[in-house]
Amino acid sequence: MMPRDFSKFLIATDLDGTFIFHGHFVPANVRAAAEFRAGGGVFTIATGRLHNNVRSAVGEPTSLCNAPAALCSGAYLYDFQKDRIVPGSASFIDPADVREILAMLRADFPNMVFRVSTPGNQYMERLTGPLVVDASTFDPGTVSVRAPAEEWRDDNWLKIVVRGTPADLKRLADTATARFAGRLFCFFSGPKLFEMQRAGVNKGVGLAKLAALYPGRITVGCGDYENDLALLKTADIAACPADAYGPAKALCDVVLPSCEAGIFPALLDYLAAWQERRKSAK
Repeated sequence: MMPRDFSKFLIATDLDGTFIFHGHFVPANVRAAAEFRAGGGVFTIATGRLHNNVRSAVGEPTSLCNAPAALCSGAYLYDFQKDRIVPGSASFIDPADVREILAMLRADFPNMVFRVSTPGNQYMERLTGPLVVDASTFDPGTVSVRAPAEEWRDDNWLKIVVRGTPADLKRLADTATARFAGRLFCFFSGPKLFEMQRAGVNKGVGLAKLAALYPGRITVGCGDYENDLALLKTADIAACPADAYGPAKALCDVVLPSCEAGIFPALLDYLAAWQERRKSAK
């Protein structure tokens, strides 16, 4: 049986809560991604993860993706085939903003823990509490624990991730969003995860960078949470699991089965039917 034709499409999917469930593979999604690639589709990921903690989620990325990935919530593209950041694709936080972020945390949120993503390493001041779990997801040798953060390089920060209780993070979000308006993109990637990166950087920008590499493709964005909203808005076709965050659902052209059940078989059926409707309308 000939594979269905998906050669007009590019799928960029979030990982946690969309392609994988609670850190584990969803076999139906893996099989559907293979069918999509066999049908000529371009399949990749758009995730808050970095290239050095993607493997803990999906194994060898080259077996899943046949295009560069939009990583660190769109802060850069990474080519796993060539094992390098796509030249010119990285967006860093301004060093002056780095110093101001640290000053704000020291003065107003001294008990919060944070980690910083750079092109090579994940930096932490101490390996404690939820950061122990975070560190375990990264490739060996790519987590650096050293204090204080003021001694780290300040010109290569892709993003900062702050861990805390929902109430404390809400207070931080209100403060940072107002203080860094126009300079930083501030968002929640989970109930206990608050992130800051350069303004104008998001998964939607990452998808636009990918689309430029594959002109003429119909872009399909898949996501489930607040940090996926820009991806869903930018995509030609937006999709999410049934258990997605409410505002994400509201943006989507199609709401699919739950993340645990696997969304991609139903998505491929939707794309095939969508393509047939387009043909019939001509």
